[in-house]
Amino acid sequence: MDVPPRPADRLEPTAADAAASRGRCSVACSRWPDLAAASACAVVALALRWHAAGHGLSMDELWHLAMSTGRASDFIGWPADVLVTEPTALTSLDAAAPPLAAWDRFKAVLHPPLYMLTLRLWREICGGGDWQAAMYSAVAGVVAILFVFFAVRMQASLPLATVVGLAMALSPVQIDLGTEVRSYALLMALSACAAWQMVRIETRGATTSGVWWLGLMLCPLMLTHYFAAGTCLAVVLWGMLRLAGRFRGHLLAATAVAAVASAVLWLPQGIAQLADLGAGDDYLKTSAPFWRHALPSGLALPLRLLVYVPSRKLALLGSAAIVAVAIAGLRRRPALMPWVFLLVVPILSILALDALRGTQNTIFLRYAAAAAVAMPAAPVLAAASRRPSAGLVLGSAFTLLAAAGLGAPRDIGSPYFSHMAAAFVPAIAASGRETPIVLRDTEKVLGKYSILELSHVPGFFPRPVMLLRHPRPDVLRTIRDTAPDGTFWLVTSGMGGGADTAPDWLRSIDPSLRIVRPAVTVPSGGWGVCPRPGMELWLVAFAPAE
Repeated sequence: MDVPPRPADRLEPTAADAAASRGRCSVACSRWPDLAAASACAVVALALRWHAAGHGLSMDELWHLAMSTGRASDFIGWPADVLVTEPTALTSLDAAAPPLAAWDRFKAVLHPPLYMLTLRLWREICGGGDWQAAMYSAVAGVVAILFVFFAVRMQASLPLATVVGLAMALSPVQIDLGTEVRSYALLMALSACAAWQMVRIETRGATTSGVWWLGLMLCPLMLTHYFAAGTCLAVVLWGMLRLAGRFRGHLLAATAVAAVASAVLWLPQGIAQLADLGAGDDYLKTSAPFWRHALPSGLALPLRLLVYVPSRKLALLGSAAIVAVAIAGLRRRPALMPWVFLLVVPILSILALDALRGTQNTIFLRYAAAAAVAMPAAPVLAAASRRPSAGLVLGSAFTLLAAAGLGAPRDIGSPYFSHMAAAFVPAIAASGRETPIVLRDTEKVLGKYSILELSHVPGFFPRPVMLLRHPRPDVLRTIRDTAPDGTFWLVTSGMGGGADTAPDWLRSIDPSLRIVRPAVTVPSGGWGVCPRPGMELWLVAFAPAE
């Protein structure tokens, strides 16, 4: 038996609500104005993301490309001091493992596999390039905007749904999240789908099938990213507070089925990845008190999920106002609970994790991507619950703020990867593919990650490659025996030495080595592809054999 809608909990009645009460679809997608407005939001969003998809990829994005090919573990186990004669570009679809290999062939990371599998299928259909991979996220981001648009339309007027959709479409933060070659855009799309279903239940009333669909939606969320836990918790909390007794049981049962299904599907690789729990997150650790560092960053997230705000104090004030407006609206209209919970609970979950583990996840906007689907819908609908014009004014302000932020510096990808490709490829093109490339791994400045990064540069692979960790005479002899003209490319960092003189560490092993040409240098980088203090490409020659 359906639970009837609660008129006191809802915003002003709409045509969509009337249709829902007659058992028809409450998405209001049968009217041309709704379709036109939704299409406009989608076109704006897609156009901006189409342009942003051409950004230079960061190392983590390259890692995801490698995971989609089933080769993510190859660079981690790359042998040191061994010349690999015919390496394959780890991110390329050429000779890649079957698509299902993307489900279980990666190590040194604890990560659910759904994004990697769907990215691989997308690349097989649309092409294996960087832009095509970023466009998969772009399409997922547009899907998220459409779900939010129609969910808001169920509870409010068409103009209000339009300004919310446009604000999300124009948001530079959500454009960045929506074009990264990572799982955050898919996470937003699935979270937005859950929001739409929650709002549908709020407006039409609960049904057994509707509640089960909502609960089962949590399975793909769990298989997309571990920070989906905040969204799943928000759904369960909402259900416990808003659903009648037997529907609460149905939601708990559906959630349990989703949890078991995701555990079974991820169990083989999940067990293998348990050994890597916490691996690679040293940069997240902080000795600063939680209340001084992670807490303020987390509380500043709501506004920063819409637009970049460099000043943390300003972001804190704006976010506090947003949350206050949302909670005030919730007190007047409990039917807004899906939006408020989806905005607040994921952020609080990350804060709780930081407090327990002494980390600083809250400084990264992407970790709160799931909460972005409720920003700006939550405060705009809350303002409209007091007065429809107030919601429209606030939504328009958010839209203008988002549009004004499009010219700000981008926080996505790595310009150093583009610099490296532009600098190194012309130099290497001057020699044949038989000339070896040697990566000097010293003090962890270069190493296994450089293999992944350099393999993605067009023109680097296939050719003989060595990760040089322990320079010895026998290792150099291996290189010399392979070099057809007695030269090899040396990629290093901070090598020192003159423009035509080999560095002391290299000459101490073989005094006959000399530098053929001055180094090609890529400027120093940060967290991007180019490691500190920069990368250098040298052409080194052995003395002619007597």
